Amino acid sequence: MRRNERLLRSVLDATPDWIFVKDQAFRYTLVNQGYADALHMRPDDVIGKDDLELGFPEELVFGNPEKEHPRLPRGRHRRP
Repeated sequence: MRRNERLLRSVLDATPDWIFVKDQAFRYTLVNQGYADALHMRPDDVIGKDDLELGFPEELVFGNPEKEHPRLPRGRHRRP
């Protein structure tokens, strides 16, 4: 398992593109090095924080995330 985690981390960090994952509370659970570099932080320092805690202006952070990103019922997928 550790080998797979290291492989995934190296693939994610190999791109300068921003890659991140947030939980249902909109806190970061995973960020790649490219995204962390853009924030002038280490990836581990971003994990567990939300956009406001990272210093994003309130007007850029969604006031109502449900309106912008409605949740899908569990087990269902939206088709394009």
